[in-house]
Amino acid sequence: MTQCPDPSISLRVVVTCGPSCEPIDEVRFLSNRSTGELGMLLAHALEKAGYDVICLRSSLATYPLHPSIMKVLPFTTNDDLAGLLEELSQGKPVAAIFHVAALCDYCVKKITTLDGQTLSAQKIPTSSGPLQMILEPTSKVISKLRGFFPRSIIVGWKYEVEGTRHEALSKAEHQIFKYQLDGCVANGAVFLKRFEFIASSQERESCASKEALVSFLLDWTHKIIAKT
Repeated sequence: MTQCPDPSISLRVVVTCGPSCEPIDEVRFLSNRSTGELGMLLAHALEKAGYDVICLRSSLATYPLHPSIMKVLPFTTNDDLAGLLEELSQGKPVAAIFHVAALCDYCVKKITTLDGQTLSAQKIPTSSGPLQMILEPTSKVISKLRGFFPRSIIVGWKYEVEGTRHEALSKAEHQIFKYQLDGCVANGAVFLKRFEFIASSQERESCASKEALVSFLLDWTHKIIAKT
């Protein structure tokens, strides 16, 4: 197994995994189908390779937490995750951040009845009848990462279900440019079960499985850290 570039130094890395959620009321919420599997596989591989792994794991993640991962911080909403990342940025240096978590794109701004009455109960009753829910975009956690971690390696994810492979890869490249990332993993229905990695250096790699992607990211991380 490939080890951390300098075994005498335990390099700190952060992995986010699982789905965020945004409340509808105090009982219900918006979320997605992410299980947190890929993030957990990556965190476990990094831990085995000798890195000091901090896993920011969604409280809704269903993929089992690996017992080797000792440092786990739970999060719920996008803002909750952003707060944890900001706190970590003020501590010991972080060599790399792998932002694998599947975050909500929208949160609830207002809920009304069909006649326009605003509802704000702790648990909105079904007796309220049909409802209208107004959603607004959530804050982009990925947009804050470079500001929090100006010297860290940062890898984002781009999940696409529509369009062509070329269009999806173009969106991944745009994400790298817009948020000053070092790399981006693109996946989703347009790639079938494959994962496409693009680095800011234009290096590319196609991986046929989650396990292959994790192995590649581990080797790529070693290589980038060794150059710094």
